[in-house]
Amino acid sequence: MATNNSLPRATAEMAQRYNEMLKIDMIELNSDQLATLNEEYADMEENYDWYNYEFTDPATGKVGVKDVAGNILVPALYDGACYVEHYMGRPHAPHVMMRNGKCGIVAADGSGQEFTKFDYEYAVPINYTPFYAVWLEGDKHIGIIARDGTVLVDNILTNYYEPFGSCMVIERDGKKGVIEMVTMQVVAPEYDDIDIAPGEYVTFTLNGVKGRVDQNGKFYSMEEADRLELPDNDIDIVYDYDEYSF
Repeated sequence: MATNNSLPRATAEMAQRYNEMLKIDMIELNSDQLATLNEEYADMEENYDWYNYEFTDPATGKVGVKDVAGNILVPALYDGACYVEHYMGRPHAPHVMMRNGKCGIVAADGSGQEFTKFDYEYAVPINYTPFYAVWLEGDKHIGIIARDGTVLVDNILTNYYEPFGSCMVIERDGKKGVIEMVTMQVVAPEYDDIDIAPGEYVTFTLNGVKGRVDQNGKFYSMEEADRLELPDNDIDIVYDYDEYSF
């Protein structure tokens, strides 16, 4: 788990103060007030450990997760947490927990809702996305699942890449595809290359031919796409930097 145990853990009072700071209208502050607030925030962030943390039920020996405010995010029903989130980041994002040596994804709202079975050898959140990469026992191939456990791509991938705006490129043995994070549309990894630029339709290259892919996954050459006016039909994957953030 990515924690900083060398620092003292932030307290519930500090968490309350942090939440209050988030509600402050920065526009209303003068330069001195803004500088003071920034100094206070920097001190809190740099000198305290804000990661969620494991706790153990003394009666059962099972492990759950709390945030620094003391709220139970994941009930103590597991053997351990594979990672924990940060209070200043995504504290309530689902956590990967361990049971009988296998990983599964569990809600971090205190409900204990399990989004997946505990079938995975390993699972890890993918930065800047609502997705998790998962591995099955004895298989090096990667699967991609959504935070609610929906399987977007089976365990067939050999790589995935940091997203560009709302698009994340996936790869299987050198062939590339895309997951569009707003619509959750998956374009299978069967293309030679993918070109993504801000404000432009994603361009796919198949056997040396450049084109676009519609909402049903059908490939059209650029000439066909222009003739059919696909952009006007709004069924192309578009990379819009401002369209998605996580």
